[in-house]
Parts: sequence; structure tokens; C-alpha cells
Amino acid sequence: MMVIAITLMLHLLINFLPLRLIYPTAVFDPRSMRISDTMAIVTSLFFYFLVDRERSKRRLQEKILRSTQLQKENFQAQVQSLKNQMNPHFLFNSLNVLSSLIRQDEKQASEFVYRLSKVYRSFLDHSHEQLVSLRQEMELTEAY
Repeated sequence: MMVIAITLMLHLLINFLPLRLIYPTAVFDPRSMRISDTMAIVTSLFFYFLVDRERSKRRLQEKILRSTQLQKENFQAQVQSLKNQMNPHFLFNSLNVLSSLIRQDEKQASEFVYRLSKVYRSFLDHSHEQLVSLRQEMELTEAY
């Protein structure tokens, strides 16, 4: 409704008011004024809906982008949570293995501690990365 009112005011100010000031005695045909007003209203509504459609599309794209970002952040939080859960269990199991190795073979226990430290160093160095190189993964596998 506001678009129609603004269109009619602008149409009056731009088209008829200057003519009335230039030709004060001119008589305007009511039929041509209605046709002119109708055309102005239809044109302004057409452009209003085009602009509104583009604005809606942009808002939808922003929502989709935000949703994608939230899904990514959620996935990263889940991965980090799994990493945090895995490390204590891994350390607990490793210490149990080390405890039994110390009683059986001190040399093997020493080698185990060395490799365990390499594994944990790798965890610490690459814990913030999403992807690691194949070489780094192979070194970790070898130490494990």
C-alpha cells in the first residue's frame, strides 16, 4: 500500500505539478490521468517485487551459508571431542602396557617409552590440523 501511495505522490510531483506551474490554465483529462497513474503504479509495483525478490534470495543465501558454517563448526567440535576422549584412553592403555613391559624386558620398555613419546609428540604437533601429510601419518604409524 505504501508503494502505491509513494508512487502516486512522486508521479504527481514529477509529471503534473511542473505542467501546472508552466501552464496554469491547462485542463487535464481525467481518463488520461487515471491511465497514467495506473501505468506508474504497475511499473513501480513491478520494480518493487523485483527488488524484494532479490532481497529475499540474498537473505536465503545468507541463511544457507550460515547453516553450512554451523554444520562445519558442529562437525569440528565433534571431531575435537572424539580426539579429547581418545587421548586419555590411549595413554591409560599405553601405561598399562609399559607397566607390564618393565617387569618383563627393560630394554623393550625403554624402546616403548621412546616410541610412545614420538606418538604423543605427533599428536601434539598435529592436533590442531584437520589433515596431515601421508609422510606424517606413516611416521605416526611406524612409531605406533
